[in-house]
Amino acid sequence: LSDVTYTSPSSIRRDLTRLQNAGIVKRSYGGVTLVDEEEIVPPIFMRKDKNRIQKQAIARNASSLIKDGMTIILDGSTTAFYMLNHIAERKDITVITNSLLTASTATEYGIKVYSTGGYSENGSPVLIGTYAEETLQKLTADICFISSSSLSNDGDVTDVNEHENKLRKIIMERVKVKVLLMDNSKKGKLSTHVLCKLADFDYYFNED
Repeated sequence: LSDVTYTSPSSIRRDLTRLQNAGIVKRSYGGVTLVDEEEIVPPIFMRKDKNRIQKQAIARNASSLIKDGMTIILDGSTTAFYMLNHIAERKDITVITNSLLTASTATEYGIKVYSTGGYSENGSPVLIGTYAEETLQKLTADICFISSSSLSNDGDVTDVNEHENKLRKIIMERVKVKVLLMDNSKKGKLSTHVLCKLADFDYYFNED
């Protein structure tokens, strides 16, 4: 790898460590292999800009549901993150989120925000675990905007991360209106962990 990339061995080792911590590769003595694509949850800096224009369009369309004074739950997805631009245009909004990136950006907009707490895994800014779950179970909200990894042709909404999936299930129990945001790259696919059926959402926004 050092010879192919014209990079020092120490730099290669540092990069491989970062990739392993992000869950993209597995290292072994003298070698490295890619993790199976279905097992990968890409880092937020990779996911945020993937299909960015489509995600922004979805967020813009979904923003028609936002009213002044609402309490809104945003999950850790990048599509939900793009809702913040539109939330900031409303008055007296409260946001609840398990995303450190969403929470910090909300504060920059001057939006009142609650963080669920929890722990971060593999350098992800998405908080998961018992503390996050207990916080969400103590709160209620008017509406949630969430996404997921896959939407099958049979209407199954699924995800690769069981911990985030568990949080989304709790979120859906704590709100009056449930909104799914999903770009078309996720359609016709099936991941390991089932969240629910598409019909369980009140609204579904995609690129169509």
